[in-house]
Formats: sequence, structure tokens, C-alpha cells
Amino acid sequence: NEWLTTPVLLKFAEEYADSYALGEKLGDVLAARLFREYSLYLVPMVNPDGVEIAQNGSNGQLTDEVKQWVRQTEDNGTSHTKIKANANGVDINRNFGNGFNNPFTSSRKTHRSFNFYSGLLPYSEPESQLMLRVSQRYDYDLFLNYHTSGNIIYYGCQNAKKYVNKLAHDYAKLIHRHTNYPLYGPDSAPAGGTWADDVEIIYQCPSVTVELGTTNPVPISEFPAIFEKHKNVWADLAIEVLDNP
Repeated sequence: NEWLTTPVLLKFAEEYADSYALGEKLGDVLAARLFREYSLYLVPMVNPDGVEIAQNGSNGQLTDEVKQWVRQTEDNGTSHTKIKANANGVDINRNFGNGFNNPFTSSRKTHRSFNFYSGLLPYSEPESQLMLRVSQRYDYDLFLNYHTSGNIIYYGCQNAKKYVNKLAHDYAKLIHRHTNYPLYGPDSAPAGGTWADDVEIIYQCPSVTVELGTTNPVPISEFPAIFEKHKNVWADLAIEVLDNP
């Protein structure tokens, strides 16, 4: 039910490409410089089954077994619009290795659920396996994660190295200057099997997570204001990375 992040990223890709084609700037920097000097890899949707469930419920393009699970979830009092798991009932952003099934994560579930069930094993799901391959493919400078909701920014990881968390804090402050979202550092929550926590440990690379919007699912009416705040974030982050290798 965090699908609004997908149109935000796709709209940015469109703006980025248009700016390059027209010889224009993104923020204060020519898009051509960004294309020439750094690489940006976008994964606009990690959990397509979850999006289908949250948007269309048991009327979606799903197997009969998944439709039955969705109906049972609704019969138990949870609307399909609140489901953030994949078709197996696993919360993808709890299925990574660092902090997997952390007993100190109070919201965790122990069985198939609409949210916060980690799965049987780390990386058990095809979606988390995909993200593992993506994160292994290149030597990245920053992992930037978009979720909903809360209009807040998380940075760093409780068990990451101090210099990694320091870099994450620097990037988070830059995003804060665009959005005025409050910052929450590595001591705000224990590692809980999220991709953001995982990459900081495996690759010693800073990670920042931005939570968009006021509630889940975020109303589409909030899209214009959200995009306006974020449209130049990527360009400024790129310059920060280029100027501080």
C-alpha cells in the first residue's frame, strides 16, 4: 500500500530525461553533467503483487489462493488497502538479513500477515532476492529508499560503522533542506530486516529512507506537493556525492 512512491520515481525519471534532452538544469546543475559524471539506478516498484492487492483486493489479477487470503484478511477486519505484504503474506522490507526476525522489533509477526511478517528465512522471497542482486551489481555511493508514510527521514543503522552513519546523516540533512522532514538517526530503531539496514552492513554504504505522505495509502491528491519538494533532491545528492568522493 506504499505504491505512491512509484509515480514519484517515474515522474522524476521523466523530468530528468526531459532536462537532459532540452539542455536544461535540474535544480542548480545541468542535467547533462549528471548524465556524464554519475549513474542513477531506479527501482520504481519492488512489490508489484502487493500493489495489486492494495489497489484491487480480491478483484485483482491474483491466484485464487491469494484472493482467498485477501478475503480472509478483510473478514478479520483489515481492508485490502492496508495490506503491504507480497502474495505470500511476507513483508518484503522485513525479509533482509540484518536484524531479520529481531525479537526487539515489537511489531513483528510470526505468520503470514498483511504486514510485518518477516518470512521463514532471510531473502526467502523473489522480491528480496531481486534487491539483493541489484545491491550487489555495482559499487554504490548511496542507497536511497522511498516509502510511505509519515513525512520523515530515517538515516543510518544501529549496528553500522560510525563513518557510514556519518555519511548517511550528511545526505539526510541535504534531503531535510528540501523537505523540512524531521530526521531520525540510527538509535531510533533496532535493525529489523529492512533493505536499508542490510546494505549498510554488507557494503559499508550509507543508506537513507524517506517516508512520504500523511497516511497509508497516501491519497493521490498529495502527489503534486510531494513531487515538488523532492524533484531536485536527486540532483543535489548527486553533486554531494561527486564533490565528496
